[in-house]
Amino acid sequence: MIERHEFGGRGAGVRIGDGSLYDWFVEEILTAEDPGERVEELETAMRLLQSVRQTRRFAAMAEAAFDEATRELNQVRRRRRSKL
Repeated sequence: MIERHEFGGRGAGVRIGDGSLYDWFVEEILTAEDPGERVEELETAMRLLQSVRQTRRFAAMAEAAFDEATRELNQVRRRRRSKL
């Protein structure tokens, strides 16, 4: 659900409804008083998004490496058990 709000002299804002960081950025960008400020807010949001995406890629890579190491350790353990 999307709601529009008036913020005093700041203009209209948009609220998606879940209180997320996304909501905050939408509100900040849409309630900026001048186009230059909106561009600045949008650029900040894009830099943050890039950082989040990079962090997720690193996390995914670390998870994949951990999973592979776990699989290899389990194979070594199975081989040891089968030799006993």
